[in-house]
Amino acid sequence: MRPPAPGRETIDPREYLSLGGEASVATALRDRTGYCIQRQTLAALAEALESGTPLLAEGKPGCGKSALANAVAAAFNLPYFSLQSMDGISLGDLLYEWDRAGQAVAGPEARWTREYLMLGEILGAFEHAERRGVCILRIDEVDKLTERHQHMLLQILEEGFSDVPRLVPTSRVGITTPGRAWPIVILTSNDRGDVISEPLRSRCTYTWIHNPSPVEEAEILVSRCPQARPELIYAAVRLLAFVRHKGDLRAKPGLREVIRLTRELARKGIKRITPDVVERHACHLVKNRNDLASLVAARAAVAVAAHRENQMVDEPVRRAIEGTARGHAA
Repeated sequence: MRPPAPGRETIDPREYLSLGGEASVATALRDRTGYCIQRQTLAALAEALESGTPLLAEGKPGCGKSALANAVAAAFNLPYFSLQSMDGISLGDLLYEWDRAGQAVAGPEARWTREYLMLGEILGAFEHAERRGVCILRIDEVDKLTERHQHMLLQILEEGFSDVPRLVPTSRVGITTPGRAWPIVILTSNDRGDVISEPLRSRCTYTWIHNPSPVEEAEILVSRCPQARPELIYAAVRLLAFVRHKGDLRAKPGLREVIRLTRELARKGIKRITPDVVERHACHLVKNRNDLASLVAARAAVAVAAHRENQMVDEPVRRAIEGTARGHAA
């Protein structure tokens, strides 16, 4: 569990939503973290918050699924429980395991008490909510869990607690007080077909996070790179558009890559993208040997494209910059 930042108030986004509506949540995410939430996802998040239901967010890699949970945690300064799904994950990672070494020296009456039960990230989040209050739980890439492991989550995502065999004086761990608020639970999944079981899906509200449109992409870049001057934003978006249309690249750079590039250029005070700048910073955009060689070979053309007017991308950037300026003025 990652604790909230010291010296900052922890805010329950459910109360925030109740007082200010969906727009207030979207504004908090954008202004405090730079996360620009899509309209449909905002509605699904609001429904999940109001109903106390886990939110399942699906989409292509790099579309902003994990960043959504990160943004909610940061914007409202919440204790953050996070589980990365992977091969070989155990019941102890998900829910609980017994401290066998401790049990070996404990008396028979104490052996199966809470003192010797070690909680995994998921059950730990629910117990935290029961004992201490609001927190967020992200279960990342749940599509990588086997069906057996997915079924281990069904009870807690349905009832808010898990029954632990042999635990005394009660077998229930998690939300056991009637009316107690659950953790805010966000599950993420890549688009890999029907690998998530229907019983698990049925316990969640659902959203599909699509790859951002040109306007959304520009808004995100402006929001996430406030230190970058407008001319650098224009250049970065033009560069990204040119690189994405190179037919010989195996893996096209996503928004994550161009945000990192723009931040680095702004940090260094670089105002103009030259062939040398492209070559130096190609490492931020491409992630394999052949793509790196291709981009470096085309560095002159990439530099030219970054500063050539392109109405298809310039108009979304203009709208994003003007929208941000109006928001700050308000």
